[in-house]
Amino acid sequence: MILWPYYRETFVLAHSAMEARRLLSANVRGGFRILNRETAVNDAPFKGYIGEHEFAITPAVRTAPAFTPYIYGRIEATSKGCIIWVEYRLLVETRMFLFLWVVICAGLVFFFLFAYKARLQAVTAAVFGLANYLIALVAFRLNLKRSRRELNRIFNNAPV
Repeated sequence: MILWPYYRETFVLAHSAMEARRLLSANVRGGFRILNRETAVNDAPFKGYIGEHEFAITPAVRTAPAFTPYIYGRIEATSKGCIIWVEYRLLVETRMFLFLWVVICAGLVFFFLFAYKARLQAVTAAVFGLANYLIALVAFRLNLKRSRRELNRIFNNAPV
């Protein structure tokens, strides 16, 4: 069972590693900050860091990045192109938020079950905790879909 939403993907490209970095950097703006209309310089779909053999990016959003994926990737050159390993995870702040509310709801369940013997309140707390977790999973999957689609567009629709 996966406790944190997580996804892995591998791209095998005919592009060289340098060309893959160039394609990625053309679609990534530097800096991990929340964007607003005043600071939006260009319409790059991602923001983050691109190094020589790795990158760490997030989707550029105009609102707070609640359940957007943190995308970490490694680029490795091969004789015919390159391989890019990509991991999609929740942001650290979102993981802390999710953990906090799961712990609070679990604590309420035990409190109501053992201290007050109130089963209805315990079930209610459990349902709220489960609903919070499921909403986080669904929201992450929706944002993951958008991010994967955008990365596929960047790597696969570019001229060789």
